[in-house]
Amino acid sequence: MTLAVDTNATATARPAWLAAFAHRDSAIVGPVADFLCIYGAPPLALLTIWAFALLPGPQTADGFSTATVALGFLVSAISSAHLAPVFVRSHLNPTIFAAHRWKLSLAPPALLLALCVSHWAFIVAGVLSIFWDVYHTAQQNFGLARIYDAKAGAASTTSRALDRIFSHVMYIGPIMAGASFAEHLRALHALKDVGFAAMTALPQAAEGNAALVRVIAIATMAVACVVYVVAQWRVAQTGASVSPHKVALLTTTVVVQILAWGFSPPAIAFMVVNLYHAVQYFGLVWRQEGARAPAHLGIGKGALARPLALALVFVLPALYGLSESATAHKWNVLTAVFLSVTLLHFWMDGFIWSVRKKTV
Repeated sequence: MTLAVDTNATATARPAWLAAFAHRDSAIVGPVADFLCIYGAPPLALLTIWAFALLPGPQTADGFSTATVALGFLVSAISSAHLAPVFVRSHLNPTIFAAHRWKLSLAPPALLLALCVSHWAFIVAGVLSIFWDVYHTAQQNFGLARIYDAKAGAASTTSRALDRIFSHVMYIGPIMAGASFAEHLRALHALKDVGFAAMTALPQAAEGNAALVRVIAIATMAVACVVYVVAQWRVAQTGASVSPHKVALLTTTVVVQILAWGFSPPAIAFMVVNLYHAVQYFGLVWRQEGARAPAHLGIGKGALARPLALALVFVLPALYGLSESATAHKWNVLTAVFLSVTLLHFWMDGFIWSVRKKTV
């Protein structure tokens, strides 16, 4: 008995799958823009950072070239800058603001006041921001994947929980398996000054059992990959659509996560992930708010609409990012402002995302 293979059908299906990347309706920003700033952002960020790290030239005491240090300053500015456009999505969008009027009006000044007057709140908020950042970035990967599925007509509620679990496991797993895990946990030492001395034992315990933690993380990631791929294959067998953009996004993200957190120095890994995360967010905000923000301010479609949109989404956030990156973080009002913006970005983006409402 021989198995007949319809080569014509296979040849037809393959170009159709690849051709989906050229369809504007399947993309978040656009066919080319998505390659540059959504599913292509992780490998492009990794290659950029690695290329600078390999450049010859004078080195600092930490062993990095001066070119890498300069790039680190720029990446820090970009990462800080991407925090600011959330206010365009929240406070300038009348629909969002009306739905969360009291939260959006009271939370920012209340948080800033707490960080300015309470050393306890300042320390706890600083530690919280480090771990919330991990959850927030994984959640963005999940959200982008769900948007791609929705555009392909494949955003089923049955796969939603699995999408979320996979996104978080494949983001947190490489951190736990690499040297950067210790860097994350060392932030807990700051809690000793505010009465949480017991938390400082966790970094030492994790470092003492680093090999076991690594094995558990790798095993968990392997199981997650197998379960997720099998589940997606079963979905495809039912005839349901599978977004090629989602496949590309998750593949590039997982590969880059492993290469960055698992095989790069912590400083390089942080640069890679912060860069691609910020670029993705800028692309998403530009797509969602670039045309609407000027209209919210009464500009409409006049000659000033596009410059105003660019200023709100890119220019003003860039100035904010440069100011934060260039300012030494000390216990002062300015640092409290920076930390407030960081936490507000995580918090406000959390309930603005449609994925939190299970509509995607």
